[in-house]
Amino acid sequence: MIKVKDFLVDQKILSNFPERTTPLVTVILPTYRRFKEGFLERSIRSVLNQTFADFELLVMDDGSTDGSCEFIEQVRAENPRLIHVRHDQNCGLPALRVNEGIELARGRYLAFQFDDDLWKPNALADLVAAAERNPASVIVGRSMFSTRVGDHLLPENDVDLVSLYEQNRFANNSVLFPRALVDRYGLYDPHIGMRRLCDWDLWLRLGREVPIILSLIHISEPTRLRR
Repeated sequence: MIKVKDFLVDQKILSNFPERTTPLVTVILPTYRRFKEGFLERSIRSVLNQTFADFELLVMDDGSTDGSCEFIEQVRAENPRLIHVRHDQNCGLPALRVNEGIELARGRYLAFQFDDDLWKPNALADLVAAAERNPASVIVGRSMFSTRVGDHLLPENDVDLVSLYEQNRFANNSVLFPRALVDRYGLYDPHIGMRRLCDWDLWLRLGREVPIILSLIHISEPTRLRR
């Protein structure tokens, strides 16, 4: 039987981040083999180029073999806010690597990015400002995504718990919330059966307990919709 702990034994934490420093935000970015396409660099740069600077970026490398490791190390040498969490063994479960990042996080708030998405430069600043106005809440910005028929905003309308039960209404990289909420209500469910539903499951659990605040900010540039 394979257990979660089997995918953690080869963890390497590569960091120049000052040990006693506590950033306001931890951004968690899981990745696997997105370097050659150019997506990983675009995503990482969009985080490190934020106008808001009080954050750490945990890049969770799930056993990439396409040059991602070398690129991440190059960026880490340039910018100590990037922390490289490297695994040689691929687990194939982004939720597991995100949970690992949450366990390592030092920030008061958690935010998330994907290796094929990018933020507008003001994304973190606007999300944090909304969080400071709405304590103990889940803050959601609007993301843009592209399909064959054009660009779209997600979510298109206000979100409440009833509408969220009908459909996952927002993108993972548009969310920011206090880290203390996962200590109280749980992490992502990393079970393989929840691979495509783990973020929706977490939003529903959090939404039953705390307010979900939809901000009017547009936090991401258009990116292709994942299948």
